[in-house]
Amino acid sequence: MECPTISRKDHNKHYELSNCFYEEKSEHLNIKPIKQLTREGKLIKVWPNMAAACNELGLNRGRLCAVVNKVKRHGMKTTGGYRWERV
Repeated sequence: MECPTISRKDHNKHYELSNCFYEEKSEHLNIKPIKQLTREGKLIKVWPNMAAACNELGLNRGRLCAVVNKVKRHGMKTTGGYRWERV
């Protein structure tokens, strides 16, 4: 494991021992593939990571991250006119 970092299992909860875990820096930086879907749920494209989708489509990274990670406090289910999910 290179450059481990502490992350939360549930981002809506605090940094408590029961809610934390170690992960590699690449995982923490959202370097994971994501799916771009229509609002109806049909697959459009699989992106290698959030940065690639944001750069090519001109999306806000914070908003995309909130949608992909289903951050409830933001209440967003789509961004850029698309639904997004982890692969």
